[in-house]
Amino acid sequence: MPIIVVQTLNGSSSFIPRPQSNGYVESLDRALLDERFRVAYRTNFYVSVHDMEKDFQVYIKFYNNERSHQGRNMNRRTPYQFFLDGIRELKQREDQYSKLS
Repeated sequence: MPIIVVQTLNGSSSFIPRPQSNGYVESLDRALLDERFRVAYRTNFYVSVHDMEKDFQVYIKFYNNERSHQGRNMNRRTPYQFFLDGIRELKQREDQYSKLS
């Protein structure tokens, strides 16, 4: 999936006096800069956007599947593990409701 997709987007923005509502995105931005690109810019010279895109995709796989997170309700799980746990919980709830019906 490319970083930049050309299409019509209807976006929204957070309230200026309340940066907490944009905290998840800010956290990802900070992690991308601090853990990957500030380090990569010291050692790599990106010739094209495609090269940067490949590096970005590698980091996003690491970020979602291997890097544990300390955020709200994450309990040091990866986002992928959090997602799988949520699906498991949803199926358990559905099973409970189907038994009650």
